[in-house]
Amino acid sequence: MKAIELAIVEKLGRADLYWRAHKRARFIWSRTSNLLLASIAVAGALSGGSVLGDKTTAAVVLGLTTALLSGFNVGVQPAERSAEHRSASAGYGSAFRTLQRLLSERSSDEAGDQAVLHALREVDAQFDRLDREAPSVKPRRRERFASKSRVTFVLTGTTGDANHVATRTVRSRLLRRSYQDPDLSADVW
Repeated sequence: MKAIELAIVEKLGRADLYWRAHKRARFIWSRTSNLLLASIAVAGALSGGSVLGDKTTAAVVLGLTTALLSGFNVGVQPAERSAEHRSASAGYGSAFRTLQRLLSERSSDEAGDQAVLHALREVDAQFDRLDREAPSVKPRRRERFASKSRVTFVLTGTTGDANHVATRTVRSRLLRRSYQDPDLSADVW
């Protein structure tokens, strides 16, 4: 591979890795927002019901809980954080698609070196903008593995270690069967 292809492959891995990490973070913040809003609504409704039922102590406790949860929701702003991660995920996904297109054009000799270098500079500028504007995330090990598998798939059409995948699939099928038939459980491992 030439240096240009190696640069594209390296950037493909980075784009996919951070796309995955921001997608996970968006999911977490979205769930946190939903949980907080539901808790606030339930505590508020129970507080109102306690006032109507002449349960002043319960009303005060639930009212304070509602106020604390509301303050926490305003301070942490999980919905806004989810939107920031969604935007970053979309940016990294766009960079991945651009790089994938460049690699395909490069392999079929449709694009010249100057056009590819210009597009790589644009992707670098997009990465710089995303690094400045996007919230920070730390990719997890499984995201790194999935990213490497996806880049390998883009390059070769396969996910890499097919023997490992086949062994894992056979083992999981045997394990599922062993739960159904106790006689097989000794043969799984």
